[in-house]
Amino acid sequence: MDGWKGVVAVIMYTLIFVKDLDAQFPKTLYMIETGEGIAFGPEEMKRAIEAALASRDDLSELLDQPHSDGALRSYFAKILMHLPH
Repeated sequence: MDGWKGVVAVIMYTLIFVKDLDAQFPKTLYMIETGEGIAFGPEEMKRAIEAALASRDDLSELLDQPHSDGALRSYFAKILMHLPH
């Protein structure tokens, strides 16, 4: 498994029981900005999300969860837009 996949899978794990990704967005953004409650640092998570978005992999297949590849890509792209560059 590529290194980014493990990091993204951990982030996606927090979304398993989430129906409304928009409602979860502030919590996910905070987690990624601070690294709070997760085993990876903010820069590592940012790089993993960038790699995931650049990949051709179906992100919905990384972890058994209810969100489509398109929904996850949109969600992660929105997170990147809100992170400092």
